[in-house]
Amino acid sequence: NAAVPALLQGVSGSLQSSSGAAPVYLPHMHAWLGCAAVARGRLHTHVFFLLDAKQLRITQMSGEWCFGRRKHFVQGKLFKQTMCESLQVVSGLALRDSAAASSNSSNSSFASDSPTAELVITYGVNACDARITILHLSEVLSSLVSMV
Repeated sequence: NAAVPALLQGVSGSLQSSSGAAPVYLPHMHAWLGCAAVARGRLHTHVFFLLDAKQLRITQMSGEWCFGRRKHFVQGKLFKQTMCESLQVVSGLALRDSAAASSNSSNSSFASDSPTAELVITYGVNACDARITILHLSEVLSSLVSMV
């Protein structure tokens, strides 16, 4: 979506951005949920965005976020600090219902407005590791702020 880099340019200054995984459709919102990458040199972050299915324009966007890693530093003391993985690329987005997944249900119907709906994200780290993470869809949607 060409609107994503342009929108990020206007919101965040001189950031370079690229498209992430294909967006997923949310029928209850008549919109597509996507993820765009933002790069500043070796630091990569992401934003979620909501694309209105009828008007084909971005209506909501989250703040920047990243996949974290935990590092231990020793400088007189041992402490933990959460940092972003330096190179990360979202490669896939999918929706699932955790209640149906845990019951091994073969029911193919899915409601994106279900309280048990989840967003499955596959991503790569440092051009060598493949990873997966699962977020509650309601938490992702609550991170979005109106752009209109």
